[in-house]
Amino acid sequence: MVWRSLRHVFLAQAVFIWIYIVWPFLRDFSQASFRFIGRYFPDQTQRAEEAAMANAEALEATNWQRFQGQLYRSADERWEARSGWMPHTERERHLYTLHLKADAPDWAIRNAYKRLVKRFSPGRYEYSVNTDVQRAAAAERLAEVVEAYDWLMANA
Repeated sequence: MVWRSLRHVFLAQAVFIWIYIVWPFLRDFSQASFRFIGRYFPDQTQRAEEAAMANAEALEATNWQRFQGQLYRSADERWEARSGWMPHTERERHLYTLHLKADAPDWAIRNAYKRLVKRFSPGRYEYSVNTDVQRAAAAERLAEVVEAYDWLMANA
């Protein structure tokens, strides 16, 4: 008699126990067991994902090395890298050092100078993640930038 009148309550309690106690335990246990088993038997998709990640990391490292190589080359090396292009005048050489075109106005020269001084300032390279080679190259590039700016402002 009691069972017939409270059947819906017992059923609801059983559903709640399943949802909030049994199912989370089974889900966590199954995930843990699959992770444990997967360590010893990786499937093809996992191997493909690992290979793709390794390729992406290698490509990123290569791009970073290429960027570092471009960043720390001297002005002469950068000119030679541009398929034989060389500036014809002293003004063009200094504008090229500041990454500007031949018809750059004074305000563009000042903005480029500020941007490059921030980029190659010694304070950005004082940390231990930067090597001595990077610090020396940044100091050399900063000297080139300052020399080009001084010449352009004096001969504008």
